[in-house]
Amino acid sequence: MKNGKKLSAALFAVLLLAMMIATGCSKAEKAIKEAEQGTTTITKEDGEEIKLSSKTDVPDMFPSDVPIPDEIQVTASISGSDSVTVTIETEMPYEDVVKLYSDYAQQAGYSEVHKLEADQTINHSFQKGTERFVYTLQLDLEDNKTITGALVYSNKPEAEE
Repeated sequence: MKNGKKLSAALFAVLLLAMMIATGCSKAEKAIKEAEQGTTTITKEDGEEIKLSSKTDVPDMFPSDVPIPDEIQVTASISGSDSVTVTIETEMPYEDVVKLYSDYAQQAGYSEVHKLEADQTINHSFQKGTERFVYTLQLDLEDNKTITGALVYSNKPEAEE
């Protein structure tokens, strides 16, 4: 799409946060540098493997029925044993992307768990049994056309708060 610097900064922030949560700060910088070059796998203290990728491939665990039309580009992914996050970018109208993922969740039988909206930003989560689907989208307010976001699927969501 456009400006790789913004994308790299966003990818770096997402990967850094994921790495800090997964392994602690000490391994984060090395793994992020490796992920920026393609794909890297790290192992948490409990033995779980987390795969970080800057490739546009959608991980196998991500549900195939989640719509990712040609107008939406996958920019990176993070996957573990029970969850996967796919980062996306598009220039589709913001309202259309929100509708796409809200409609998907409802048609797939998910129930709304949480919704937070503010000024062209949304975090919306849904649950169906032990599965959770979350989408987070934000319109770039500088160019007013680029939407970045994340689609998250988990088959063992954390206990309700």
